Amino acid sequence: MKTIYETLEMNRIQDQLIHFCASSLGKEKIQTLEMFDDEDDLQEALNKVEEGMQFIERQGRIPLGGLSDISLSLKKQIVMVL
Repeated sequence: MKTIYETLEMNRIQDQLIHFCASSLGKEKIQTLEMFDDEDDLQEALNKVEEGMQFIERQGRIPLGGLSDISLSLKKQIVMVL
C-alpha cells in the first residue's frame, strides 16, 4: 500500500523545489519537508507565505546570490565561547 507521500509524489515535488533554492541550507530544508498534521500550523505557514509574497510584490525579489552556509563557523564560535 502506498503512503500519502508516495501518492502525492512528494519526492518529485521536492526535486522541483530544490532548483529554486539559493543555498545549501534551503536545499536541506526542502529534503526534510513534512506535511502538516495540524490545521493551525498550516494556517500559520500559509500566513507567512502570504506575507512574503506581499513583500515581493511591493519591494521586488530579494537578491540572494552568493549566499553561503556559515553554520559550521557558528558552531566553532559557540564551542570557543563555552
